[in-house]
Amino acid sequence: MQINHNPYIITGDGGGTGCRAAVCTTLGAILAQAEGGPANIATDFQTALGTITKTTTKAWIKAGLEIDTIPQAIAVLGLAGANLGDVAQRIKAACRLQSRM
Repeated sequence: MQINHNPYIITGDGGGTGCRAAVCTTLGAILAQAEGGPANIATDFQTALGTITKTTTKAWIKAGLEIDTIPQAIAVLGLAGANLGDVAQRIKAACRLQSRM
């Protein structure tokens, strides 16, 4: 059995009209939630990426967690447009890049 060393999960739901994010424990307890603007990554990638980042960061802070620990979390995102072309790969790469900053 593999032990999960990531104590938090970020969940995200992003679409053309809005973005919702939650920070949860690995046992499923919701610690905090946040909402933001449009986040359709196929329509406007840069705006959507910014919205997803801001919304998840807002939820992380509301949960009372240190901002520099976000890269330790597991992210599970449901994003409008992720099924088109290489958009899913681009968002994965952008999230990895941001976690190194």
